[in-house]
Amino acid sequence: MKALGVQRFGSKDELTELEVTHPTVNEDAVIVEQYATSVNPLDFKLREGKKPDLDFPVVLGSDISGIIVEKGENVTKFSIGDRVFGVTAKSRQHLRSLRFSASRSNF
Repeated sequence: MKALGVQRFGSKDELTELEVTHPTVNEDAVIVEQYATSVNPLDFKLREGKKPDLDFPVVLGSDISGIIVEKGENVTKFSIGDRVFGVTAKSRQHLRSLRFSASRSNF
């Protein structure tokens, strides 16, 4: 799966296309197929190394919208096919790509 991110901290010249693995859903989360994202000041700070405890690669784009395509067995407030939006930066995962796993606190 493709994503935009960085392999090391630096300027916009560090942006690169990354190959990331498909996420798996756990019992308390959903998988969202992402249709839109935005780049905001948090992403600039991540790229520049202002949060140095991240593991590379770092995928950018923390505001998202999309459709739920899988859900864990404990998820009751969302259904497959629901259109959602949220902020993935609440997750230590910092993974934004075409599909990602998210808990309730992201929406």
